[in-house]
Amino acid sequence: MDTKIDEITPSEWDLMRIVWTKGKVQTGELITLLQRKRDWSDSTIKTLLGRLVKKGLLATTKDGRKFVYHATVEEAEAMDETVTELFAHLCAMKKKAQRSLT
Repeated sequence: MDTKIDEITPSEWDLMRIVWTKGKVQTGELITLLQRKRDWSDSTIKTLLGRLVKKGLLATTKDGRKFVYHATVEEAEAMDETVTELFAHLCAMKKKAQRSLT
């Protein structure tokens, strides 16, 4: 499955940073850690987790009745790809602006 790093939202970055820091983390711990930083409900966090799994950025394993999440991409890789995409977008905007001036 292709990952969709370029589609990570700011909220999803917050969640991914915790996973990257922890390595592997259970749903309950993720919820506790995120709720210290954000005023989000459990269901909001679970929705974000589901989206990141669908985007191929997180994978889950079951540990008894609990889900454990881990990143499928390294933090540095995600940051590099995001910066590259942003730079390409900015260059395209500059080219378009220059063409419209001539």
